[in-house]
Amino acid sequence: MVTISIGVPAYNEEGNIGKLLGALCEQRFDEGVVLEGVVVVASGCTDRTVAIVEGFCRDHDKIKVITEDKKSGKARAINYFMECVDSDILVLESADTIPCEGAINELVKPFCDGCVGLVGGRPVPVNSDRSIVGFAVHLIWELHHEIASVSPKAGECIAFKNIFDSMPTDTATDEACLEAMIKASGYKLHYSPDAVFHNKGPETISDLIKQRVRIHIGHIHLAHVHSYRPSTAGNIPKIKYILKKMKRHPSKVPLILAAVFVEGYSMASARIKFYVLGKNPYNWETVSTTKDLDKR
Repeated sequence: MVTISIGVPAYNEEGNIGKLLGALCEQRFDEGVVLEGVVVVASGCTDRTVAIVEGFCRDHDKIKVITEDKKSGKARAINYFMECVDSDILVLESADTIPCEGAINELVKPFCDGCVGLVGGRPVPVNSDRSIVGFAVHLIWELHHEIASVSPKAGECIAFKNIFDSMPTDTATDEACLEAMIKASGYKLHYSPDAVFHNKGPETISDLIKQRVRIHIGHIHLAHVHSYRPSTAGNIPKIKYILKKMKRHPSKVPLILAAVFVEGYSMASARIKFYVLGKNPYNWETVSTTKDLDKR
């Protein structure tokens, strides 16, 4: 028998938390997999997030909520989750995502191989790809899918062996940090493309840049602290994918180049913020346009 617990770090997620918990309650698992509980860690919420979760708690004895008085970073919220569960496998579900049917089960399946320490799922954005920003969002996640299919990586939703007491709280890319810790412990990574989770990318250029800068700073910090770079941090796989995309879709070249420019600008800004200004946004400002998957 394999036991699992699902952790959901949340900050002002009233637009999506109810839909997420509803989808988690409908997940079904293979025989021998037991869901012990779903833990929402609500950090400094000032909206209806806690009230919505408490409503689910009254109807579902496996759902519980932990509240923080103030927002202190996603990694710290993950540590609260890790402290209160002892399941074999821990699942992290971003509060602004929704799992498709069977997604959590697909995350757990690969652990039948005892060498697997972390499994990443496949985020699929709900944004329209007709705008420059929407196209860039889809391009980024398609790129991640292509790279992860060859070199597995962590993403928006992951499952990992419960072998740590805590994780560092100064990381802005928590999943990638856990990925580094798992590999350092001698386990391998696995990518499950059938574990599909819907998410929503930013809807404005400024929000997209804000999100990408934060992620790139997290990767730079991870390289300094753990001497580790996730597979999507390398430039060669990105260039190969972009060239292939332009060859297959010549009519999309202007949109592809616009997305490349935004990514390049974000990478340059991240280096300036980290190396010159000493910024490490581990307790980052949320991107509001990603929070309600019904609004596209």
